[in-house]
Amino acid sequence: MYLTREQIANIIQKIGQPEASTLLNRFFLKYCKKLTSQDVIDLYDEEYFKIISNHTTHEMVEGRYKINIYNRYSYNYIKPKVKSDSTLLDLGCGNGDFVLAVATSGLKLATGIDHSPSAIDSAKARARDSSLPCNFYNKDISSFSTIEHFDFIVLNDVTEHLCDTELDALFDKLSILLKPSGEIIIHTPNGLALCNQTDYSFFTRLHTVYLEIFKKWRGLTRTIDQIYYDQVHINIKSYSQLSSFLSKRNFKSTVYYDTRNTIPFIRTLSSNMLVIAQTS
Repeated sequence: MYLTREQIANIIQKIGQPEASTLLNRFFLKYCKKLTSQDVIDLYDEEYFKIISNHTTHEMVEGRYKINIYNRYSYNYIKPKVKSDSTLLDLGCGNGDFVLAVATSGLKLATGIDHSPSAIDSAKARARDSSLPCNFYNKDISSFSTIEHFDFIVLNDVTEHLCDTELDALFDKLSILLKPSGEIIIHTPNGLALCNQTDYSFFTRLHTVYLEIFKKWRGLTRTIDQIYYDQVHINIKSYSQLSSFLSKRNFKSTVYYDTRNTIPFIRTLSSNMLVIAQTS
């Protein structure tokens, strides 16, 4: 259900760049909405997780816990809100860096869930060494059970990996786990960005025309590995699309684009965004 590296390389060789990148992206967008996360499960290989672990460091909390350039937006949003009785749940927590970093702020309990047994083993060992109030579980969220309800539920670059049916099931569960006054913090790629283009607006089309006419822009060039691993992103939404999804589930939402440009329409073209969802 996905292109192999060899297939991608052959297309690039025959068509050239950036035309091949543009063609392959359009091709993927034609059928990705038919996929579930299980259809691309084999793409989550050792090299994929190596790429994730090598994301540029933004901050080392207490010199031990890495906040990378992507999850810094969630961290910076949550940190000033943490109280001594706060509880947090991080889905897709990896080796626990984000959970442990937030826990240093003095909350009541921080919990991480991940599919990777090795990542959870690492997170548990680090939690024991730190004496921070953290629990880690190697579980699917559907089988996760707890008496706790959470002030913050964090989805750092998770939603784009799930089809709408899977997102429906996920938010059914999160609605149960979230405190009435709680927040779901979602960091995700932005569908309006030139590198994604899963949604369009008047401004995105205008920007594209400007680049093509005045900058002689022919499209973005992706490497073979970028195209190969980008296939795990089966459901990138714009804020308008994600907001509509959340609204149907009785959540109100606010967006903060990673690009803090003073020009509003430029902000909406940011590669990524932080969406905060609260019960209506």
